[in-house]
Amino acid sequence: MEKIVDKFQTRFGEIIEMLRGLADFRIFKLTPHKGRFVIGFGAAYDINGDNLDKLVQISK
Repeated sequence: MEKIVDKFQTRFGEIIEMLRGLADFRIFKLTPHKGRFVIGFGAAYDINGDNLDKLVQISK
């Protein structure tokens, strides 16, 4: 876990240094399997599986 927090600190700087000292600070790894990306009216996309970078426009 310390290795991950070190990477965050390298990337985001002082804010992580302050957060890591807090007793209730935790980092979780989230692994999305599917989702929906909504930009605005008429602009909604499904994302799935290993192709989370591929947007499939919803047309209903």
